[in-house]
Amino acid sequence: MLVVAAFVVVIHLLGRQPKAPSLRQRKTSDIKDVEDEIISERHVGELISADDIYQGIYEKDGVYYALARLSGTNFSVMPGPDQDARESTLIEILGQVDYPVQFITTTVVSDTTEAARKIAERAAGITDNPRLQSYCFLYAGALQQMKLERKVLAQQSWMVLSSHGIEGKNTDPVEKLRERMTLLAANLRDKARIFITPVVRSEEVMDALQQIVLPEAIVKPSERALAGVTEPIHFMEGEMQRVQKAG
Repeated sequence: MLVVAAFVVVIHLLGRQPKAPSLRQRKTSDIKDVEDEIISERHVGELISADDIYQGIYEKDGVYYALARLSGTNFSVMPGPDQDARESTLIEILGQVDYPVQFITTTVVSDTTEAARKIAERAAGITDNPRLQSYCFLYAGALQQMKLERKVLAQQSWMVLSSHGIEGKNTDPVEKLRERMTLLAANLRDKARIFITPVVRSEEVMDALQQIVLPEAIVKPSERALAGVTEPIHFMEGEMQRVQKAG
């Protein structure tokens, strides 16, 4: 009897299926694998594609890119029929495009610095009403604090055109990009009421790339460059002297 009982127990154990990991465990494992892959294989150079920037055009590995801001249409507040008609127009316009076009939308921190500066300037000129002057200064300070605390966000959309520079021996890729941008901007404006503002200055390109890759950043690369910060790590002379004295 003992032998028979032992044989039955062995058969039962062998017939049991191994316990499959739960859906939650599988998802966690998959996410961990993806995170490891991203951390080990992605590099910042793959995200910020710019070897050279000149007059609003940036180049990476022989490919030239032009950036433009999109504005003028908010599909979320349009009636259904109008939205369908506008989308059909967009499909028609983009269906005629035979070159690469990318659209990027991101949420960025609104820059309230300029508004705060103008209010502070007007407040400085108010001499006959101290209470109003004090209110304006407080208002300007509150606007600046909103930016620092990232309280005001805005949606920003971009269009990116590219040219490989191999479409013709005598074709200037930069001029080709500008020609494409002009024609596409006219079509989108006249037919779809979408307005395009090309990025034409190098500092605007740097700021745009940061808004796309690091939308939560509040200090623009152009502002850092004007302040003399041109390297990823910047040491202030006064701070270095203080550290040396302390050491």
